[in-house]
Amino acid sequence: MARAATRIDGRLRRKTVRRTTRKRRSGALDPTGAAVLRICQMRWLRAMKMMLFMAAAAVALQKCWQAGQEDEAVDNGDIGIISSIIARAAMSFYLFETNFWAGLDAMLFDIPWEEEHQQLHWSPRRYRRIADFFDDDEARCCTRFTVDELRILNDLFGLPNVVRIPAGRQRGPHAHCYEFTKEELLIYTLMKQALGETHTGLCDSRIGGDSRRWSAGYRWFLLYLNRRYDNILAANSIYRWVHLFPEFADAIERKCGLQRTFTDSNGIQHEIPGVLWPPGTFPYVGFVDCSMFKTYTPGTGPIGDYIDAPRRPDCYDIQRTVYSGYKKFHGIKVLTVLFPNGITACVFGPTSARHNDLGVWNLSQLNDTMYEAQHAHPALAGRVYKLFSDGGFPVRQDCLDHGYPPTGPLQVVENYHLNVCRVSIEWSYGILSNLIRICNRFDAFRLFCERPYAYEQLRVSYLLMNCYACFHGNQVSSINQFGLKPP
Repeated sequence: MARAATRIDGRLRRKTVRRTTRKRRSGALDPTGAAVLRICQMRWLRAMKMMLFMAAAAVALQKCWQAGQEDEAVDNGDIGIISSIIARAAMSFYLFETNFWAGLDAMLFDIPWEEEHQQLHWSPRRYRRIADFFDDDEARCCTRFTVDELRILNDLFGLPNVVRIPAGRQRGPHAHCYEFTKEELLIYTLMKQALGETHTGLCDSRIGGDSRRWSAGYRWFLLYLNRRYDNILAANSIYRWVHLFPEFADAIERKCGLQRTFTDSNGIQHEIPGVLWPPGTFPYVGFVDCSMFKTYTPGTGPIGDYIDAPRRPDCYDIQRTVYSGYKKFHGIKVLTVLFPNGITACVFGPTSARHNDLGVWNLSQLNDTMYEAQHAHPALAGRVYKLFSDGGFPVRQDCLDHGYPPTGPLQVVENYHLNVCRVSIEWSYGILSNLIRICNRFDAFRLFCERPYAYEQLRVSYLLMNCYACFHGNQVSSINQFGLKPP
């Protein structure tokens, strides 16, 4: 607790919950206590003002009475001395009231010396390194990567050996900074993403130190990764994969050519033959879909820490901007493109959950990007490849198709096989939820706060999922699905 909030005798003052550190929060003021503190200080101030006024009045009346005694022409009798006595009595009353409210304020809101110096739970900073993991199982449990993979990521991310992050609003060479080594900053970020714990819980159980410093380091690292790898996550990352479009199309076509067995609701099995397209005509190279993530309700809470404090004037409009009437929660939506090698190549957003899938597709301008990328690549020989979607994208564009409504029996069979393949993008969302558990915590995505990082946090989650796919592969790239190795 800051030493600035002290009385003359040096004792600390109680604060509201939002202005108190976590370890002192048991003695913080609730809304009722904050209201009582406000009333006490207002009455205390009023009594002090009246006491000073009465003291000045008593002195003035005393001087007037003395001046009247010296001037024989003025006969004010005993009115002056009586008025002075009354003013002194009123001053004594307000002095008593001032002392009363000051004593009550000190008794209720000053922290006793015993409570201030009591032993608090504290976990010292552990300075974690990659070599501190006992084996690969422990490293994989905490970060989803083995020890060797952590060393590779540590080199690829390009961090300096010592990272200095400003600890407040002050900037410049003399600003107070938090210092981290690149290994401990990497380990903390991966633990936070993989385990989904709060900063407080992670510091107390695994990392040690103050949660405020790690919160600042975590946010800085997210902004750094999002800025460094924006060309891999943005919509223009399609240019990095356009030379593999023929290979992607062949993998999906092979999967669609397999014969399948379908069992209806009556238990009867039906054989569905595979579909073979004429050579060089299969147009699909990947799948596109949108996913929503629940967030903390933005714009909530009162403006002040007292009873009947008003809400924020624009809270209703803020909450409506990210509310989904379809899912019935506040959230953000992201559009992703999945290729058969198991890599989520394009992550557009996050955007507001108010938009439907087609609206996010139009905002991304991904159709124009894919079309331009293919025409700029001479090896495609003028072919235009497409992305396959579900019915949530009810349009057909140059690089987007969903196969509905079918034009004949053959396209019905084609749509069945393509939808079987399209389910793989739903698997990618399940893989993200299992690997990066912070995506399952709605309170980890806070919008409209002082220093938000929900946008960068979600994009870095997809980046780490792609890193995991490059090391281990996934269900999409396995030989049972498309059989393509990730890069």
